[in-house]
Amino acid sequence: MKRYLFILILLTKQWVLGQEFSIPSIPKDLIDGANAVIIKEETEVVVEKLNKMTTQKHFMVAILNKQGEEMFSEYSAHYQKFKKIKKLEAAAYTYGGQLILKSKNSDSRDEAVNPFDNAVTDVRVKTISLDRKSLSVPYILEFKLEDESSETFFYDDWTPVRFSNTAILSSKYILKTAPNINYRTREINLPETSKKSSINGQNVETWQLENFKAFSDERYLPPNSTPEVLIEPLDYQIDKYTGRVTSWKDIGEFYMKLNKGRDILPETTKQKLKQAIGSETDPLKKIQKVYAFMQSHTRYFNISFKLGGWQSLPASLVAEKGYGDCKALTNYTLALLKEAGIKAYPALITAGYTIRDTDADDFPKNTFNHIIACVPMPKDTIWLECTSQSNPFGYLGSFTGNRKALLIKENTSELVQTKTYKSEDNFLVSTAKVTLQADGSAQYGYQSQYGAIQYEEVNSLVLNKDHEKQKDWIKRRLKVSDVVFENFSFEPVKEKEYTVIESASFKIPRLGSISGERLFFNPLIISSFISNISEKLEDRKDDFYLNPNGYSFLDIDSVTVSIPGGFVVENKPKDLTIKAPFGEFEYKTVTLGPGQLLFIRKVRLRGGKYPKEVYKEWINFVKAINRADKQRTVLKKST
Repeated sequence: MKRYLFILILLTKQWVLGQEFSIPSIPKDLIDGANAVIIKEETEVVVEKLNKMTTQKHFMVAILNKQGEEMFSEYSAHYQKFKKIKKLEAAAYTYGGQLILKSKNSDSRDEAVNPFDNAVTDVRVKTISLDRKSLSVPYILEFKLEDESSETFFYDDWTPVRFSNTAILSSKYILKTAPNINYRTREINLPETSKKSSINGQNVETWQLENFKAFSDERYLPPNSTPEVLIEPLDYQIDKYTGRVTSWKDIGEFYMKLNKGRDILPETTKQKLKQAIGSETDPLKKIQKVYAFMQSHTRYFNISFKLGGWQSLPASLVAEKGYGDCKALTNYTLALLKEAGIKAYPALITAGYTIRDTDADDFPKNTFNHIIACVPMPKDTIWLECTSQSNPFGYLGSFTGNRKALLIKENTSELVQTKTYKSEDNFLVSTAKVTLQADGSAQYGYQSQYGAIQYEEVNSLVLNKDHEKQKDWIKRRLKVSDVVFENFSFEPVKEKEYTVIESASFKIPRLGSISGERLFFNPLIISSFISNISEKLEDRKDDFYLNPNGYSFLDIDSVTVSIPGGFVVENKPKDLTIKAPFGEFEYKTVTLGPGQLLFIRKVRLRGGKYPKEVYKEWINFVKAINRADKQRTVLKKST
């Protein structure tokens, strides 16, 4: 990548979009390793009263190469009933500050937010971009945004570092509030704390980050590893609702206030539910029947208008229409459970692969994006994902498992832990039988059983029954090519929830290779771990996080090989056991009798957060497993 050394030119006048200017100096050490340098990012939020908040953003970035162009070529802003965009503009300049392009109305697009293609919502996004054909790197992009909001339910957090390989010359966040407006903050990884003052009767708090060097995109980064400020209003207003956030209990009460009285079911639905439950009296089986009833009578569809992001559709409407979003379907499920005499509660949660930092458990903040149902039981807690028609009963998995949720109860809303999936839950157990021929070809048959999180990878293959996709999945798993399939299948295990068995048999033209009197082979063709580990070990800057949300897993492979007649074992893989903070690995070979070998391989990984000081040990752990997996057995013709 080219390096650009900027000559010091002092900035002497206010930047105005579309007006030529002199750029400030950018130190060379900020340019090194950077795809882009943020010259200036300034956000000013003014909260005049509970129903009026304005935001102005001014963003200038030096684009150094095509990667930087991909990251920053567009600028987007969301809006809806409570927020209006007053201005969104863009301009491009040479490094000398000469104007190249200035945005026109045709340079922006206005679209409905519909990420899943099954939503009707009044949330829209406006995006502005300039014609890249008129621009050649390096150049400077400038964006300006102004918006006005009539709700103060959310304040923008300050996250100045959004990309790796991006340096920051100056980023600033200014929060101005009227004297009667209060808020809470949590500063994370800031080199300097905020500065507070009072100007023209307003309280002013300013955060600033300067001369932040670009960093490489380290693998396994934990949450909140870069500078950030969390900001949460104490008092807020949204539509006609007002409230206060000092605790998780306050957030729960707000949700209950919005959804009070929306759990009334039609009489026809009550009668259908009664028929579905029948004479069942066992509480667990009743819950199972209610969940099955909900799944068979509804489908997910996101309808979100006005307060629809927080207020559910009435249960009566879901019963009538047969669809709803996560709030509506959870509310409907809770109404069904209530009708069946089962006490249950809604639980707000941050779903997906976003890792919520548990260090912020003492900082109540409404950052949830999903809701599920919770049924406390005497010996356990049952969690119900209400948006899926195919989820097994009680299964949360990688989407909502192994994290905190806000359990909403009268006067006692609090953070609780959802189901934690341990390595024994997330298993992949494979058993194979191999008949090896003297020419290196082989007959290979195996059966793999997937559990919990690992089951998610193959469950869609069970549901859609697409044989070509099933075959492609198996081919991708195999470490050999040119196999000739005889049969294969994917079947759920009825006796075990969220478990799938994959079976296959095929012929392999070349499992082994011949050299003189010797035959070399490796039977572990469906075993794998983490490949392509080649990172610098000496300059790890952050702690690391293994697996999304800290999931653990257990893989066990057992391969029985019948060796061809006329051959004896000359050399076999060394038995190996590795124990480390993050897991264990075991590999051993057992002679079962004349002409038969058993290869056993076990890998246990404990997901979670680990200190950077053991990162080298992690890399060595991965490399040792990969080396062991490549070991070959050597057969020699007997005399």
